[in-house]
Amino acid sequence: MSIIKTTNSSPLLLSNYLLQVAVPKTLKAQLSQPSGQNIPPNGNGSINQQLQIIKMVNRKTQLAILLRINYVINGQKIVENKEVSNIPIIF
Repeated sequence: MSIIKTTNSSPLLLSNYLLQVAVPKTLKAQLSQPSGQNIPPNGNGSINQQLQIIKMVNRKTQLAILLRINYVINGQKIVENKEVSNIPIIF
């Protein structure tokens, strides 16, 4: 199990934070509820979530995680899509 910690280094409040995760079909991702919805500015706080990835099929799979990060900053709704790859697999 891993902890995802999200911080905000901007000078503005980040609100309505929502993180979504997708993994290959041979894996299953379980993401806990976030510890909050708002992240204070200037690195003065964070939101934490637990992520557990479960192997569903007994074969080697390259682990890549797709992240969708939704939030509001300065009144503007932002949606960011990121891919995290080359993650070491320990099963």
